[in-house]
Amino acid sequence: MEPKEEEIEELTSSMLFSYLAIFTALVALMTVAAIPLPPPLANLNLAPLAIYVLSILLPIQYSFFVVAFGSALGVWYLTAIYGYPLIFIPGIFFVRGVMAAIASALRKYNEILAMIAAVIWETVAFLVIDYYLYGPAAFIDVFIIIDAVWIIPAMYVLPAIRQLLGRKYIID
Repeated sequence: MEPKEEEIEELTSSMLFSYLAIFTALVALMTVAAIPLPPPLANLNLAPLAIYVLSILLPIQYSFFVVAFGSALGVWYLTAIYGYPLIFIPGIFFVRGVMAAIASALRKYNEILAMIAAVIWETVAFLVIDYYLYGPAAFIDVFIIIDAVWIIPAMYVLPAIRQLLGRKYIID
């Protein structure tokens, strides 16, 4: 059920800033909610669910910002706790930021295909980076495609959020 045009509240700049701050913190927290894995994999976390949902709800520039900075903040914390290499921070910033931008750019064509394209980018990008860092051991990165499982819950979360917000996208 789409809200009527007159029911949609105008999004002010302070509301937008608040949303972006909350979403960045959400991505960081869901990145930290992680199970450590052996190198070159860092961990299995809940961040892809937030990334998919936010990438669909936000336009490219905002989804990139929220996901890149939220992921980097989460990995920065995990680096301090588990001693991950510092290179993980710019790596996650770049890969996950572009992942969000891809899904966001394709969101109006087909949301499911947008999320699939994003997870393919994530898998290939981490494979290339980790191959440079770890050599052939990096081929374990193909298991990053497991992040595609988060597409299913994202498809259930999106309608609930849209109903709460009263709009299809936070910003069109």
